[in-house]
Formats: sequence, C-alpha cells, structure tokens
Amino acid sequence: MPNTYRVDRNDSQVTTPCGMNSLLYIGDSWKKARTIFNQAEPHKDAWNRPNATYGVTLAVWSENKRDYVVKAIKGF
Repeated sequence: MPNTYRVDRNDSQVTTPCGMNSLLYIGDSWKKARTIFNQAEPHKDAWNRPNATYGVTLAVWSENKRDYVVKAIKGF
C-alpha cells in the first residue's frame, strides 16, 4: 500500500506531480502532513526557486482511483 499523505510544491491545483523533486512530505501521519503543508511557503518551484505559478498541495491516497487526490491547496 502506498503512503497515505503527500505534500508537494506543485504547479497544478488538481493533480500531484509524477516526480520526487516536488515532495515536501510523503508518509502516513496526517498530523505531520498537515504541519508541513501549513508551514510550506507557496510560490517556490520543486527546486525551492521563486516561481509565482507554484503552490503547495496536500493529497490523500485514494484506493478507488489508485492515485492521490488533492484535498488542500494554497498559493495558486
């Protein structure tokens, strides 16, 4: 089973990135995922460089869709 929660620097409001560079957190702790999401600064790309088109997403694994589903966004 995949990790339940994922926080990314992201240029999409509805999907999670395919790569690993964007990851700020991946794991099974809702508390840790939410803390990292809340602390993450938007408007930085996956390499932490300024980029106004990027935000931060928090996604949850969906067994039905066999993919992550974005549940929270900021910075878009």
